[in-house]
Amino acid sequence: MNNKSLDQLIREAASAKKKMILGIVFTAVADFLAAIGIATMYIYIGIALLIISLPFFGVGIPFLITGIIKTIKGNRAVTVARRNELNAAAQGQPVFAPQQAPSYTQPVTAPQQAPSYTQPVTAPQQVPVYTQPVINQQPQVEAPIQPQVQYAAPVQPSAGGFAPLDWQKYNPLDAGVSYNKNKEYKFHRADGFVGSVPQKFVDRTFPKCPICCSKDPHWTIGQHNQMSWKGNLYLFKCSQCESIISMSMPDVTTLGNGGGGVAANPSVGLTNLMVKASSGKEAGAVYAVIESVGNSGVPCDCEGKEFKLEDLQDMYLR
Repeated sequence: MNNKSLDQLIREAASAKKKMILGIVFTAVADFLAAIGIATMYIYIGIALLIISLPFFGVGIPFLITGIIKTIKGNRAVTVARRNELNAAAQGQPVFAPQQAPSYTQPVTAPQQAPSYTQPVTAPQQVPVYTQPVINQQPQVEAPIQPQVQYAAPVQPSAGGFAPLDWQKYNPLDAGVSYNKNKEYKFHRADGFVGSVPQKFVDRTFPKCPICCSKDPHWTIGQHNQMSWKGNLYLFKCSQCESIISMSMPDVTTLGNGGGGVAANPSVGLTNLMVKASSGKEAGAVYAVIESVGNSGVPCDCEGKEFKLEDLQDMYLR
């Protein structure tokens, strides 16, 4: 038998819920540190972040498990205590028999029928009907409306030889330029083991540069670190026109590699899905930003525009 009062049970349930929330916060911080550590290109920084995330896992997971169990037990005990108080209150109330109001009998009088009077029925008079001759009228035939054909003016290419971009077709997002032109980034080929995932991704995704349409872009990779909830960026530079395309690291390592990437790295993949949902983007889509058009001759109004990956792949087919 539980001899605790209802107020004590409610306070214990609230304390268990606070412990569960602390467990969720510590676990989320650990997942965030582990995700950054796995996604970074520098192995030493990644190992250090993973080591830092271990104490958060050690505190958060026990708090989370203990808080969930005690919260469930506390809510159940509060429900039982409230039910017992209701039952006790129902059993302790006296039962009063309802008093019947006295009934008075009154004599029933039969209703009197009103006298009925019969009146002679007169036949209705018929109204004479006049017929008019029917004149067949032919409908008026309207002249057919000639459709107006509008001829679109031919699209004139720009000075660089590129047709103007159809913004309505691709509907890009205004993400802004994250690439710092005044900073010297170290671009290199990552053909070895370290950094091979983004290198293989860009070589497979863009065999032809979407900016200058070169069939031999020979992509090099850089990294732009930013203190933002969007995460760090991979910078992909074309060796022919020196244009730069940026993509978030979670997009390249998880969604860019299909469902297998999310399964292989669930913490980074789930965090990326939550970030996309909060920013109004499609959860299963991969996005890329044109940071710089380089010396390709493409108008600079394309810089800072964020496209879906399939739209950016289709742009060089114009």
